[in-house]
Amino acid sequence: MNMQAYGSTAARVDRFHVEGNIFCKGSQSERGGILVGGQYPSQGVRVVENFGYGGALYIGYEDGGDDLIATGNRIWGDFAWKPAFTNVRAHDNFVWQNGWKTPRRDGGNIPAPTEPYVLLKINACDSNRAHLAVLNFPGLSEVQVDPGRFLKSGEAYKVYDPTQLFGKPVLSATYRGGRVSFPLRDKFAVYVICKEHVGSETGPFKD
Repeated sequence: MNMQAYGSTAARVDRFHVEGNIFCKGSQSERGGILVGGQYPSQGVRVVENFGYGGALYIGYEDGGDDLIATGNRIWGDFAWKPAFTNVRAHDNFVWQNGWKTPRRDGGNIPAPTEPYVLLKINACDSNRAHLAVLNFPGLSEVQVDPGRFLKSGEAYKVYDPTQLFGKPVLSATYRGGRVSFPLRDKFAVYVICKEHVGSETGPFKD
């Protein structure tokens, strides 16, 4: 995913709320990042619980701004805002840039995680669809995730690669409660989980 909120001296980039996005740099996304900012200082930007791999999350373009809140972001890549920003409230932001020996949380060095970071987010526009993203720091071949806040016991579901939404699902099963195993092939994995009545073998967007 790439997202850019960009303005000019005549079109300000103010009061943007950027929350719960998943982005990565890879074969399907050359840049794989998020940029919020323009040629005029931005006001009231909120950057909350975004999840990224390989790309960058940048706040501010030519200048900074005022009243920035950045909390709970998990970025295995680059994350920064322009130093000219004033009234910045930043907390619980994890960043591990390429070339760093260890990651940082809120600017301080921390040990490399021994467990994956997992994000399970129910789609804000469709409660029958959820998104799963994993930062696989230890290089595991699978991860155990409890989807119980999305699926009820007895519900059938399908799991799709987001680059193959109209192809064959990665996994089809019936949820029986507890944790479910999802395959991990690299340092980053992302899946779309659909309750089965939403999709078919042709993909999650057709009945």
